[in-house]
Amino acid sequence: MVEKRVTLKEIARLCELAPTTVSSILHGRKTYCSQAKIDRVHALVKKYGYRPNVGYNIMTGRATNIVAVVFSQKRITQHEMLRNLYMNLCTGLNERNYAMYTAVLSGEDSEQKSLIRSLEERGCRAFLFIGTPKNYSEIEKYLLDKGHRMLGFNNRLASDGVYADQEGAYIRYLDFLELGGRQNIRLALTEEYMSNHLLPRLPAERQARYADCGMKIDRVGFVHGNSALHYFRLGYKQAQEELQRNPGVEAMLFATDYHVLGAAAALSDMGKSANAIELFGMDNAASVCFSGVRMTTTRFNMDAAADLLMERLVHFKPGIQMLPGDIVHYPDPKITNFP
Repeated sequence: MVEKRVTLKEIARLCELAPTTVSSILHGRKTYCSQAKIDRVHALVKKYGYRPNVGYNIMTGRATNIVAVVFSQKRITQHEMLRNLYMNLCTGLNERNYAMYTAVLSGEDSEQKSLIRSLEERGCRAFLFIGTPKNYSEIEKYLLDKGHRMLGFNNRLASDGVYADQEGAYIRYLDFLELGGRQNIRLALTEEYMSNHLLPRLPAERQARYADCGMKIDRVGFVHGNSALHYFRLGYKQAQEELQRNPGVEAMLFATDYHVLGAAAALSDMGKSANAIELFGMDNAASVCFSGVRMTTTRFNMDAAADLLMERLVHFKPGIQMLPGDIVHYPDPKITNFP
């Protein structure tokens, strides 16, 4: 015999609540219910093995509790910080009774559109884009026109989501260097990042000071192999070239910690002391603490980032929220002498 499947209405009747209220509780949305009522809903759901009729909602185009987590390209799936974020999202969404699909976009327009439509067909009604996809504006318009929920993490074009405040970290690096009397500072960051993101965060007089400190770095684009090795080689090349034309450089700021490790290797190969130049990276890569390289980086809490994203997903809070970082020094991460 086929066992009868318990319905949301039956769960609601047993709890003496409206079905919409039970649905809100199961999706983690705020209600005016007591904690005892909320606990009873979850207990009955577990007892009777209740599962929402997702297939019916998909066929009728209704809302579902299915989220698509979409990486902008393969390169960033290798990023340690983003992998930590992803695992926290997996756990948190499951706890909130959400199902999840994962996808990685390519640089081809037709493939992107096909993938997004495929996720829709599987029932995804909320989309979280990690990184900034190519042609994101077109994707956003398509999904918003369909009435879907959209969020971004470190997505430059998203109007809703969470962003790790890397610019704030770079500004703290510059504050520290200025207090130490460093004059010859170079920023191994792209011209687009400098002009559109970092410099606008500085007062006008400081913008003028650092406008010519960029190293005219090319945008990375798509990387299909080992991204950490790619960044290491870039950092090596960037530091080597800068030291050849600017031997008096006192500090260099890089886009990632792997760039810094490459720069440190270049210093060693050129016979420079490990303390000759102040090196600054970003995102606190796990390998840094084992490298022995003297450097400074910034750690972002991915537990907090996942919680912020899920809060915005469940409660429909619009806008961008910045995630501050913690400055970390190596080889002694306990030092906290930053302004």
